Amino acid sequence: MSPAPIESGRHYRDTAFQQLNQTAAIEGCTFVGCTFDACHLREITLQDCRFLACAFVACDLSLVDVSGSAFRDVSFDACNLTGVNWARATATLHDPLEVDFRDCTLDFAVFQGCALEGRRIAHCVAHECDFRNAVLIDAVCRGSDFAGSNFDGADLRGIDLRKARNYAIDVRTTQVKGARLSLPEAVALLKGLEIELD
Repeated sequence: MSPAPIESGRHYRDTAFQQLNQTAAIEGCTFVGCTFDACHLREITLQDCRFLACAFVACDLSLVDVSGSAFRDVSFDACNLTGVNWARATATLHDPLEVDFRDCTLDFAVFQGCALEGRRIAHCVAHECDFRNAVLIDAVCRGSDFAGSNFDGADLRGIDLRKARNYAIDVRTTQVKGARLSLPEAVALLKGLEIELD
């Protein structure tokens, strides 16, 4: 028996959603302390929702529309979040965008201009992501694959990119003071400086 779908406009607290297959849009809901385990939420709309202290594990949230929704102290573990535009989420002083990703697929995600200071994007596959003008000060991005991702104008001061790979960062347009890197990947910072290495 499939779990009952989430109903728009409701308030959920400390609710465990397991193997939920949601196809209808979720609008105006508040989720506090909820867990989502192996849920299929692909391509749905999460409109004007609030997620507070929630955890998503092994969920498919690819191409989800998060327009107007707030995420505070929310973790994603082993989730598929391909193509999510996080720049559309609501981020205010009261509800900053507080999302952490571990072992997730984030291909083609958009974080343009997002404030992700101190957040975690660890051991993820993040191909072709847009981090332009994002604030990733002291973010932990260890072990992630950033092939094709764009960091132009981002603030990467203090970022932890140890064991991360395939990133290309132009130090002429990006702040990198205090960044923690590993060799040989750190050589990527020399791109665009017209330096030749033998």
